[in-house]
Amino acid sequence: MSFLEYWAILRRRWVLIAAIVVLDVLLSGFSYRRANQASGYQSCLTVYVADLSAPSIVAASSSLETAAELLAGESAANFFADDLLDVAQSRSVAAYISFDIAPRALIGLPNSTFDAINGSVSGSRLDRTVNLCVTNPTRATAAAAATALGIAVTSARAQFVGTKMAKRTFVKIISPPSTGPAPKSKKLLTLAVQVVLGVFVALGLALLWDALDPRVRDRRDLESVLGLPVLASP
Repeated sequence: MSFLEYWAILRRRWVLIAAIVVLDVLLSGFSYRRANQASGYQSCLTVYVADLSAPSIVAASSSLETAAELLAGESAANFFADDLLDVAQSRSVAAYISFDIAPRALIGLPNSTFDAINGSVSGSRLDRTVNLCVTNPTRATAAAAATALGIAVTSARAQFVGTKMAKRTFVKIISPPSTGPAPKSKKLLTLAVQVVLGVFVALGLALLWDALDPRVRDRRDLESVLGLPVLASP
């Protein structure tokens, strides 16, 4: 089928295409708005992680460090930082956070239940530093949850990583929680994908509807029905 034939089909079915695209844009916009309202705010902090069992900037004098020992300490610290990131996003830490801020929920701290906190922690690691964020529809709750998260991964981390591992690591908050609007880049990407998919669905349905329509509209349809070539047309 040539481009002109496809174009003719799209022109015939423009009402269907327009209706689906408009509906898609409305639904995608509603979903985007709901996502923004649900995410709301994000409170982030940064922690530093070191290995106390090998020389490091917090464990030993630089005059005693060798290249091999430094490499071992750096590798272990990076491993612990990755482990701390996983722990921070666990259900156990979510339960700790929700329990810690529960008393304040009665005096105006909504969205602080376990279900609201679980899955809201995100983060990333850069060498020995770990950036941790809590997303919540309520600004005050996001800030309170981030503060509780900081306690969970520092002074209370033995509850989640074990006493032995807690004694071997040094974890310190180097950037206290700061709260602001949650990033919207991923939501915008999702909105764009939904709109594009809606356009493709509209085009596909238009082509399918046209293929199932039994009416004869042009020379190609007539040849298909009769099984004979058309010798002339007005």
